[in-house]
Amino acid sequence: MKKNYTFLIVLLIILISDLTLAQDVRIIPPVGHTGQITDVDMSADGRYIVSSSVDKTIILWDYITGRQIIKFSGKDYGATCCVFDDKHKIIYSAGWDGKIREWDLKELKQTAEWQAYSNGVNNIDLLPK
Repeated sequence: MKKNYTFLIVLLIILISDLTLAQDVRIIPPVGHTGQITDVDMSADGRYIVSSSVDKTIILWDYITGRQIIKFSGKDYGATCCVFDDKHKIIYSAGWDGKIREWDLKELKQTAEWQAYSNGVNNIDLLPK
């Protein structure tokens, strides 16, 4: 019940600030994931966002419109983290199954998978080249 009141208060503050600052505020409800979001990363050019979730999905979003571009899904365990490789147009994700997956944004599918750790992976990052 407390979460509902918190949401309403935040929404009211946004609407009041919109009126007082005369800004065009768009509220885009988060649709796409059906479970807790575990990680978010933004592309280097700021045009795209990728999110991972316990609902076993990785979603690529258009930052400007807030719309879902593609949803990668279908593994045994939730995804705990995700990261962009802007140079190669790839998303990497990892999860509680201990695997790291590579998702190709040109082919729009999973292109590789590695067993990283048997107890799950909580975070991944790319080393600078």
